[in-house]
Amino acid sequence: MLTSKQFGKSLFTVLIFVLLALLVESGWFEHLTDKQWVAALINQEGISGDALVFGCAVLFMAVGGPRQLVALVYGYTLGTALGTLMAAMAAIVGCGVTFYLARFTIKGIITRRFGKKTKKFEQFICHKTWLKVIIIRFLPVGSNLVTNLLAGSTHTPSSGFFLGSFIGYLPQTFIFASAGAGIGFSDHFTLMFSCILLVASSLIGTYLYRRRVQPTVADILAEADDKETQS
Repeated sequence: MLTSKQFGKSLFTVLIFVLLALLVESGWFEHLTDKQWVAALINQEGISGDALVFGCAVLFMAVGGPRQLVALVYGYTLGTALGTLMAAMAAIVGCGVTFYLARFTIKGIITRRFGKKTKKFEQFICHKTWLKVIIIRFLPVGSNLVTNLLAGSTHTPSSGFFLGSFIGYLPQTFIFASAGAGIGFSDHFTLMFSCILLVASSLIGTYLYRRRVQPTVADILAEADDKETQS
Protein backbone atom coordinates (compact mmCIF):
# COMPACT_ATOMS: atom_id res chain seq x y z
CA MET A 1 0.00 0.00 0.00
CA LEU A 2 1.30 3.45 -0.94
CA THR A 3 2.26 5.85 1.82
CA SER A 4 1.05 9.46 1.60
CA LYS A 5 4.55 10.55 0.51
CA GLN A 6 4.71 7.93 -2.24
CA PHE A 7 1.20 8.82 -3.37
CA GLY A 8 2.14 12.50 -3.52
CA LYS A 9 5.20 11.76 -5.66
CA SER A 10 3.18 9.56 -8.00
CA LEU A 11 0.43 12.16 -8.32
CA PHE A 12 2.96 14.92 -9.04
CA THR A 13 4.57 12.82 -11.78
CA VAL A 14 1.20 12.03 -13.36
CA LEU A 15 0.18 15.71 -13.31
CA ILE A 16 3.42 16.77 -14.99
CA PHE A 17 3.00 14.25 -17.79
CA VAL A 18 -0.70 15.08 -18.24
CA LEU A 19 0.16 18.78 -18.52
CA LEU A 20 2.89 18.06 -21.06
CA ALA A 21 0.53 15.86 -23.07
CA LEU A 22 -2.09 18.61 -23.15
CA LEU A 23 0.45 21.19 -24.30
CA VAL A 24 1.71 18.90 -27.07
CA GLU A 25 -1.83 18.04 -28.16
CA SER A 26 -2.88 21.70 -28.30
CA GLY A 27 0.20 22.66 -30.33
CA TRP A 28 1.68 25.06 -27.76
CA PHE A 29 5.22 23.83 -28.27
CA GLU A 30 4.88 24.44 -32.01
CA HIS A 31 3.64 27.98 -31.31
CA LEU A 32 6.55 28.57 -28.95
CA THR A 33 8.99 28.27 -31.85
CA ASP A 34 6.98 30.74 -33.94
CA LYS A 35 8.59 34.14 -33.33
CA GLN A 36 5.70 36.09 -34.83
CA TRP A 37 3.10 34.28 -32.72
CA VAL A 38 5.04 34.80 -29.48
CA ALA A 39 5.54 38.50 -30.20
CA ALA A 40 1.84 38.97 -30.97
CA LEU A 41 0.80 37.12 -27.80
CA ILE A 42 3.05 39.19 -25.55
CA ASN A 43 1.96 42.47 -27.17
CA GLN A 44 -1.74 41.64 -26.95
CA GLU A 45 -1.95 39.92 -23.57
CA GLY A 46 0.67 41.80 -21.56
CA ILE A 47 1.69 40.19 -18.26
CA SER A 48 -0.56 37.16 -18.73
CA GLY A 49 0.99 36.59 -22.15
CA ASP A 50 4.48 36.88 -20.66
CA ALA A 51 3.62 34.34 -17.97
CA LEU A 52 2.10 31.93 -20.48
CA VAL A 53 5.10 32.07 -22.80
CA PHE A 54 7.50 31.71 -19.86
CA GLY A 55 5.65 28.66 -18.53
CA CYS A 56 5.63 26.99 -21.94
CA ALA A 57 9.34 27.78 -22.39
CA VAL A 58 10.10 26.17 -19.01
CA LEU A 59 8.23 22.97 -19.86
CA PHE A 60 9.64 22.93 -23.40
CA MET A 61 13.20 22.91 -22.04
CA ALA A 62 12.32 20.58 -19.16
CA VAL A 63 11.51 17.84 -21.69
CA GLY A 64 14.69 18.46 -23.69
CA GLY A 65 13.72 21.28 -26.03
CA PRO A 66 16.74 23.32 -27.21
CA ARG A 67 17.33 26.36 -25.03
CA GLN A 68 19.03 28.08 -27.96
CA LEU A 69 15.73 28.18 -29.81
CA VAL A 70 13.97 29.72 -26.81
CA ALA A 71 16.73 32.35 -26.54
CA LEU A 72 16.36 33.14 -30.24
CA VAL A 73 12.61 33.67 -29.87
CA TYR A 74 12.98 35.76 -26.71
CA GLY A 75 15.68 37.88 -28.34
CA TYR A 76 13.49 38.44 -31.38
CA THR A 77 10.59 39.48 -29.15
CA LEU A 78 12.24 41.40 -26.30
CA GLY A 79 15.70 42.38 -27.52
CA THR A 80 19.13 41.17 -26.44
CA ALA A 81 19.28 42.14 -22.76
CA LEU A 82 15.76 41.26 -21.63
CA GLY A 83 15.62 38.30 -24.00
CA THR A 84 18.82 36.87 -22.51
CA LEU A 85 17.51 37.32 -18.97
CA MET A 86 14.11 35.73 -19.64
CA ALA A 87 15.56 32.82 -21.62
CA ALA A 88 18.21 32.13 -18.96
CA MET A 89 15.60 32.20 -16.20
CA ALA A 90 13.33 29.85 -18.15
CA ALA A 91 16.27 27.52 -18.79
CA ILE A 92 17.26 27.31 -15.12
CA VAL A 93 13.66 26.76 -13.99
CA GLY A 94 13.22 24.05 -16.64
CA CYS A 95 16.48 22.51 -15.46
CA GLY A 96 15.10 22.53 -11.91
CA VAL A 97 11.87 20.82 -12.95
CA THR A 98 13.79 17.96 -14.56
CA PHE A 99 16.36 17.78 -11.75
CA TYR A 100 13.78 17.48 -8.96
CA LEU A 101 11.51 15.21 -10.98
CA ALA A 102 14.46 12.82 -11.29
CA ARG A 103 15.44 13.22 -7.64
CA PHE A 104 12.05 12.76 -6.00
CA THR A 105 9.88 10.72 -8.37
CA ILE A 106 11.73 8.76 -11.08
CA LYS A 107 15.17 8.23 -9.52
CA GLY A 108 14.87 4.44 -9.67
CA ILE A 109 13.90 4.51 -13.34
CA ILE A 110 16.86 6.72 -14.25
CA THR A 111 19.29 4.56 -12.27
CA ARG A 112 18.08 1.39 -14.00
CA ARG A 113 18.06 3.11 -17.36
CA PHE A 114 21.65 4.36 -17.33
CA GLY A 115 23.19 1.79 -14.99
CA LYS A 116 26.86 2.33 -14.10
CA LYS A 117 26.94 5.65 -15.92
CA THR A 118 25.06 7.27 -13.04
CA LYS A 119 27.81 6.21 -10.61
CA LYS A 120 30.58 7.46 -12.92
CA PHE A 121 28.76 10.74 -13.38
CA GLU A 122 28.31 11.12 -9.62
CA GLN A 123 32.00 10.46 -8.93
CA PHE A 124 32.95 13.15 -11.42
CA ILE A 125 30.40 15.82 -10.54
CA CYS A 126 30.31 15.85 -6.73
CA HIS A 127 33.68 17.62 -6.29
CA LYS A 128 33.76 21.29 -7.40
CA THR A 129 30.28 20.79 -8.80
CA TRP A 130 29.63 24.32 -10.03
CA LEU A 131 32.87 24.46 -12.03
CA LYS A 132 32.38 21.07 -13.66
CA VAL A 133 28.78 21.87 -14.54
CA ILE A 134 29.95 25.03 -16.32
CA ILE A 135 32.30 22.86 -18.39
CA ILE A 136 29.49 20.40 -19.16
CA ARG A 137 27.22 23.20 -20.39
CA PHE A 138 29.99 24.28 -22.78
CA LEU A 139 30.54 20.82 -24.25
CA PRO A 140 29.48 20.26 -27.88
CA VAL A 141 28.27 16.73 -27.01
CA GLY A 142 25.68 15.25 -24.71
CA SER A 143 22.11 16.11 -23.91
CA ASN A 144 20.93 18.87 -21.59
CA LEU A 145 18.02 16.62 -20.59
CA VAL A 146 20.28 13.65 -19.82
CA THR A 147 22.61 15.85 -17.75
CA ASN A 148 19.70 17.09 -15.64
CA LEU A 149 18.30 13.59 -15.18
CA LEU A 150 21.67 12.13 -14.15
CA ALA A 151 22.33 14.99 -11.73
CA GLY A 152 18.89 14.69 -10.17
CA SER A 153 19.12 10.94 -9.73
CA THR A 154 22.52 11.09 -7.99
CA HIS A 155 23.85 12.95 -4.94
CA THR A 156 24.85 15.98 -6.99
CA PRO A 157 24.67 19.11 -4.76
CA SER A 158 21.74 21.17 -6.03
CA SER A 159 23.24 24.59 -5.20
CA GLY A 160 26.44 23.96 -7.14
CA PHE A 161 24.53 22.35 -9.99
CA PHE A 162 22.15 25.28 -10.48
CA LEU A 163 24.88 27.90 -10.07
CA GLY A 164 27.08 26.19 -12.64
CA SER A 165 24.14 25.66 -14.98
CA PHE A 166 23.08 29.30 -14.87
CA ILE A 167 26.61 30.56 -15.54
CA GLY A 168 27.12 27.92 -18.22
CA TYR A 169 23.84 28.76 -19.92
CA LEU A 170 24.57 32.49 -20.23
CA PRO A 171 27.07 32.56 -23.15
CA GLN A 172 24.95 30.68 -25.69
CA THR A 173 21.76 32.26 -24.35
CA PHE A 174 23.25 35.71 -24.96
CA ILE A 175 24.50 34.70 -28.40
CA PHE A 176 21.15 33.38 -29.60
CA ALA A 177 19.17 36.19 -28.00
CA SER A 178 21.46 38.62 -29.83
CA ALA A 179 20.84 36.76 -33.07
CA GLY A 180 17.10 36.92 -32.48
CA ALA A 181 17.31 40.64 -31.74
CA GLY A 182 19.33 41.17 -34.89
CA ILE A 183 16.62 39.45 -36.93
CA GLY A 184 13.72 41.13 -35.14
CA PHE A 185 15.13 44.65 -35.31
CA SER A 186 16.90 44.23 -38.67
CA ASP A 187 20.23 44.96 -36.97
CA HIS A 188 22.81 43.38 -39.25
CA PHE A 189 25.73 44.32 -36.99
CA THR A 190 24.18 42.56 -33.98
CA LEU A 191 23.40 39.50 -36.10
CA MET A 192 26.96 39.33 -37.43
CA PHE A 193 28.40 39.86 -33.94
CA SER A 194 26.32 37.00 -32.55
CA CYS A 195 27.53 34.71 -35.35
CA ILE A 196 31.16 35.52 -34.46
CA LEU A 197 30.45 34.81 -30.79
CA LEU A 198 28.81 31.51 -31.71
CA VAL A 199 31.92 30.40 -33.61
CA ALA A 200 34.12 31.41 -30.66
CA SER A 201 31.88 29.57 -28.21
CA SER A 202 31.95 26.44 -30.38
CA LEU A 203 35.75 26.53 -30.53
CA ILE A 204 35.98 26.86 -26.74
CA GLY A 205 33.57 23.97 -26.29
CA THR A 206 35.55 21.81 -28.71
CA TYR A 207 38.79 22.64 -26.86
CA LEU A 208 37.27 21.66 -23.52
CA TYR A 209 35.97 18.44 -25.02
CA ARG A 210 39.29 17.39 -26.52
CA ARG A 211 41.73 18.60 -23.86
CA ARG A 212 39.95 18.66 -20.51
CA VAL A 213 37.16 16.19 -19.92
CA GLN A 214 36.95 13.88 -22.93
CA PRO A 215 37.91 10.70 -21.00
CA THR A 216 35.32 11.33 -18.29
CA VAL A 217 32.05 13.20 -18.39
CA ALA A 218 31.93 13.93 -22.12
CA ASP A 219 31.98 10.24 -23.01
CA ILE A 220 29.49 9.41 -20.25
CA LEU A 221 27.01 12.00 -21.49
CA ALA A 222 27.51 11.12 -25.14
CA GLU A 223 26.95 7.42 -24.47
CA ALA A 224 23.95 8.12 -22.25
CA ASP A 225 22.48 10.39 -24.90
CA ASP A 226 22.94 7.69 -27.57
CA LYS A 227 21.22 5.17 -25.32
CA GLU A 228 18.31 7.54 -24.72
CA THR A 229 17.97 8.26 -28.46
CA GLN A 230 17.89 4.57 -29.36
CA SER A 231 15.06 3.81 -26.93
